[in-house]
Amino acid sequence: MSEAELYRWMAGRFVGEWTRIENAVGSGIPDVCVLYNRQTFWIELKLGSFPLLRPAQRVWHLRAAVQGVVVRVVLLHPNNSLLSIYADSPRHYEFDGKYWKITSKPTLVVTRDIRNAQSIHDALFSSSP
Repeated sequence: MSEAELYRWMAGRFVGEWTRIENAVGSGIPDVCVLYNRQTFWIELKLGSFPLLRPAQRVWHLRAAVQGVVVRVVLLHPNNSLLSIYADSPRHYEFDGKYWKITSKPTLVVTRDIRNAQSIHDALFSSSP
């Protein structure tokens, strides 16, 4: 599954006005902006075993955090069925020379299953993670 397919899966199942942000907009800006319940939620979509951020993404997340803006990170694991959601702006990272690996514990780890829809929704859209 690609990030675009993950976006379509999420946008088709969860509330709010979902917008996928194109890379040309600016370096480091999260992949998705969701307007829901009079709030704005930023979501970074990741694929793989670990959530890795490019340096520009980490800078954007840190600048957002200084302003009180939370960026959620959604990681789809290689088996395409397990989601890890980091609902609070990650605080702990390790640099591997190219990427920043988020080492904070995820808020939620669940299977990508409609039975978990409420838990996923709550992790994404709680106003105070």
